[in-house]
Amino acid sequence: MDKIQIAILDDDMNYSELLYQHCKKYFELHNEAYQIQKYTDVLAFLNEDYTKFDLLLLDIQMPLYNGIEIAKKVRDVNKKGFICFVTDYSDYIYQSFKVHAFDYINKPVTEDKLFQLLNDVCNYSKMITNQTKIILQSIEGEIVLSSDQVLYFEYFDKLLNSFHRVIKVYTVNQDYVIKEKISNLYGRLPDGFIMPHKSFIVNMEHIKLFKQNEIIMDNNVSIPMSQKRAAEARKVFSTFTQRYY
Repeated sequence: MDKIQIAILDDDMNYSELLYQHCKKYFELHNEAYQIQKYTDVLAFLNEDYTKFDLLLLDIQMPLYNGIEIAKKVRDVNKKGFICFVTDYSDYIYQSFKVHAFDYINKPVTEDKLFQLLNDVCNYSKMITNQTKIILQSIEGEIVLSSDQVLYFEYFDKLLNSFHRVIKVYTVNQDYVIKEKISNLYGRLPDGFIMPHKSFIVNMEHIKLFKQNEIIMDNNVSIPMSQKRAAEARKVFSTFTQRYY
C-alpha cells in the first residue's frame, strides 16, 4: 500500500494520544507513509467510511457500543482491514475471533508491543498486496487475473445451451467461461481457495458467512457445501482467517 491508513478509537483521550505517538514514531523510524485519525467519540467514528482504514486500534469498553459491536459494523464493509483490540479486558478474546481480529493487546501498551504489531501488519500487507496472478484460457482468449479479483468458480455440464463441460469464473468485475476440468483448476490455484462442493471453488477472501450447508459470499450468492467436504472446508477457512485477519 502507498500509505497506511490507521484509525484509533479509544474514549480515553490520554490513551488515544499515547497510541498515536507510538504509531507516529514507528512509521517515521521506518520511513513509511502513514495517516492516523484519532477518535474518542464512538458516534463520530461510526459516521466514517470504514473501507479506507487499513488498521483499526480499538478499545472494548466504551459508551454506546462496545468494541466487539463496532468491529462487527466495520467488518461488514471492510473485509481486508486489520482489527486489533487494545484493552484492559481479557474476557473478550474469544469474541474477537468472530470478527477476524488480527491481534488482541492488553493494556498497558508498551512501545515494544505496538511496534511488533505494526511490524506484523506491514509484513502481511505487503504479502497480500503481491497477489498471485492466475492465468486462464477463456473461450475468448487468455485472461490474467490477480487472485483477489476472483470470487468463485462454478462447473457446468451444459451452459446456455451452447457450452458443454465448462467452468464459469465469477470475478469482481465480470464473468468468464473456461474449458478445464475443475479438479485440474483447483490443483493449480494458489493458497486461499477451497472446494466445498464438487462443482464449486471458492476464494476464502470473499467469504461473508459459513452456514450449516452453504457459504455466503460477499455478493450474497449462496454456494452449496457438501456434507463430506464441510468439516475440511471449515478447518481450512479457520486457519486462513487466523493467518490473514
